[in-house]
Amino acid sequence: MEIDLEKLMGGKSEEDLQKYITDAKRYTPEAINAAINELKKRGVFFSDVQLAEINSEIEQKKVNENTNNWAFDWKKNIVTDIDAPLFYSERVIWYFSILFGVVTGGILLSLNLNKLKNKKASLLTFFFGFIYSIFAIWAIGLISEKTKSTSGLTIGFNGLGALVLHRFFWKKYIGKDTKYRTRPFWLPLVICIIFATLILLATIYSS
Repeated sequence: MEIDLEKLMGGKSEEDLQKYITDAKRYTPEAINAAINELKKRGVFFSDVQLAEINSEIEQKKVNENTNNWAFDWKKNIVTDIDAPLFYSERVIWYFSILFGVVTGGILLSLNLNKLKNKKASLLTFFFGFIYSIFAIWAIGLISEKTKSTSGLTIGFNGLGALVLHRFFWKKYIGKDTKYRTRPFWLPLVICIIFATLILLATIYSS
């Protein structure tokens, strides 16, 4: 679910629209083009030379975005555009899922979907993370009775769940090309560490 750029630009002042051109590095190519189109509607004239320079900068920006990101395209859609939605990044969701369980990645992705006001997708993502984590705990317990090892199994199951969140839920409900700003993750990290510590202490004392 992407931002309606035409509607967004229609509500901005001419001074704000000009910032998309004078400070183009901060904005997405789509936002810059939308700002130019809105300025044209308001009677602002752009010479062929100006348009050529702007288009050249936009194309260079696209090239940079496509060449900077290889591993899972972690940085591909991250921008500093103040109009882009604020999300927990794909990288953060991936590592939280691996380290603290798929339920945590599901919660973070669910919060992203709340930003898009997609309640159905948000609930579906949350329940996937919760149910998958219960299944993973059950499966690991069952398998470990024979292998006597859980660390590798835990990472494997968490990695599989993280892959589903990334490849299916993010791509389907947010979109593989949706641009966003990164949301700080320190608060969820602190909460996860506290819970992990409490669980570890409870396990130690119970044994």
